[in-house]
Amino acid sequence: MNKTTILLDRTISLTQCENGKYGVYDTTQGMNIGMRCESERAAMFEAIKHYQKRFIALEMAHEDLKLKVEQFVLNVDIYIPD
Repeated sequence: MNKTTILLDRTISLTQCENGKYGVYDTTQGMNIGMRCESERAAMFEAIKHYQKRFIALEMAHEDLKLKVEQFVLNVDIYIPD
């Protein structure tokens, strides 16, 4: 299959396949993050949605970890020698 690929930066590329569909590939994740889209714009929009979902998941994981650390710190008895 013949493809046209545009390197958007060193890790993200936009590809137009022979069938006219577009996709975005992220080498840091090793996966397509926008596939079989009708236009370049649609492929980029899919990529933005993918990153938004990942960002929200990371924010939630960070908040959960932060709460666990705060609870741990509050429950630790600190020994201070005289």
